[in-house]
Amino acid sequence: MQILGVNGSPVQRGSYALLQEALKGARRAGADSAFLDLNDYTIEHCQGCDSCLKAESCVQEDELEDVADRLPRADGLIFAAPSHFGSVPAAMKNFMDRTRYLKMKGHMLQDKPFAALSSSGLKHGGAEHVISSLHYYALLQGMVIVGGVGDPRFEPSSVIGTRKTDDGFRRVSQDTEALKLAGKLGERMVEISEKMQ
Repeated sequence: MQILGVNGSPVQRGSYALLQEALKGARRAGADSAFLDLNDYTIEHCQGCDSCLKAESCVQEDELEDVADRLPRADGLIFAAPSHFGSVPAAMKNFMDRTRYLKMKGHMLQDKPFAALSSSGLKHGGAEHVISSLHYYALLQGMVIVGGVGDPRFEPSSVIGTRKTDDGFRRVSQDTEALKLAGKLGERMVEISEKMQ
């Protein structure tokens, strides 16, 4: 079993740290993990030409398919992206737009477990919207959204790391609560993926 983590941040900091912790959780639960950094590839903007509707592929010549073709082969997907002015970063949005062809080729991601992680500078700094955007993408692709199910009195279902503390700022990699939740989410991805196979 393989859980694939996709980093949609232009830097390897906040949401990247959460993603690494989630992949560690997946490995603790017995799965293999793989990591895909969108920054390592050239993925152009969607041109709105609708060729993916007709040809079930994208006519742009870049590295999209080198990246996107890895998604159907994974048993579960975890997308991580920070809040960039209240929304997903451009690299992640480009990727989401351009993977429309996977849906047009016969719902290639249908029933695949999917989880999302995010980070922001401030509490309520837009990461909630990022999680919602990633979840909506998963719904459009026909995937099954997996959330955390820790202690309902103290642990949220969404994993969001923040830099803001009561006393100032820290790195998201120092947000111990978010890191713990990310690890648990990685473990849960394996549990749900096993149940669905």
